[in-house]
Amino acid sequence: MRHYRTFPFTDFADYLNAFEDLLHTRTAQGVHTTVGLFDPEEYADFCTDTGLDPDSTSSRACYTAELATTGPALPYDGQPLADHIPALVKEAVRHATWQYATTLLARLGACTSCGQNIGQAAFTRASGLLARILDTARPGKRHLVCSVSAAPEGYFS
Repeated sequence: MRHYRTFPFTDFADYLNAFEDLLHTRTAQGVHTTVGLFDPEEYADFCTDTGLDPDSTSSRACYTAELATTGPALPYDGQPLADHIPALVKEAVRHATWQYATTLLARLGACTSCGQNIGQAAFTRASGLLARILDTARPGKRHLVCSVSAAPEGYFS
């Protein structure tokens, strides 16, 4: 981001300190804040796709607003940023996994014998089973694992 004239930080540590100060200020004011991982490459793509100038503070604001509502993001409630970042990374992995699973299900198409959308039916059945598990499980932590065989893809490249 340093190559953008309007980006005032030259040191990443200074940026993180200023960002954390801003988060603490907003929290102290009672302002709800959602935090996401800002990816400079995705930002550049967003600006290209939307026709926005990437060297603009308002374009960065548009991107972060979009990210907070549609991308992997978590509410900020005052914890140190160093503690918040690993949770954001986990959320980004969950989001990417969800997108990948959605893509796989969407590609399945319709059943040749009944015409039903196979991906939608699989999602509905899996959602129902998960809801039944959660509704009938005793209180406490649970770890569910689901393994699915699928052809390798270059999705994460």
